[in-house]
Order: sequence, then C-alpha cells, then structure tokens
Amino acid sequence: MDDIHPDFRRAPKEFSVLPHVIEVLEQGLEENANGYGNYAQTQYEIHLRRGRYARDLENIDAAVHEIVESNYTGFNNSVQSFSTIFQEFTDAQVWKHIYAQSHLTRLH
Repeated sequence: MDDIHPDFRRAPKEFSVLPHVIEVLEQGLEENANGYGNYAQTQYEIHLRRGRYARDLENIDAAVHEIVESNYTGFNNSVQSFSTIFQEFTDAQVWKHIYAQSHLTRLH
C-alpha cells in the first residue's frame, strides 16, 4: 500500500475526485492563458498520470487479492466441506431408495 499515491490512501468516504478535476481544469486554463501551453508537455504529464494510475490500480488489486485469500480461505473450506457432506447424504438417500425397492420386489 506504500506505493499508492497519498491522495488515494484516505478513507473511502473522505475521497473526493473534485480537487483533482479542479486541478486539471486550472492547469488547462493557465496553459490557454499562456498561449495554449506546451502540447508535448501536457501529453507527457497525461502519460505519467496514466502510468501512476495503472501502478496504483495494480497495487490495490494485489492488496485486495491478499486480503481475500487470507480471510476467506476458511469460509471456502467450510463451503467445500458442506458440499461433500451434502453429497454423502444424497448418495445415502439414493442407496436407501435402491435398497427399499429391491426389498419390496423380493417380498412380492
């Protein structure tokens, strides 16, 4: 999580995209006021921001994956055990039904 840009590490309810939008718009206004700014520089900054965003997204994805793996393994094992037990009961009912049918046919 240390690799995530500080602006994106605040509590989710505190995060607001508005300051970032205002910053980008203000930069655009300043560049227009200065004779349209340097197009190459602007494109380079966009490229850098996209790269930082992609890295942040990868770091978040890795952190979420680690949290899920560490916290839900027990739950997944329990579901698998329940499924196995359910299958055993289902098989037992089938065998009971087969036994009952074979026993009835012997009596008749």
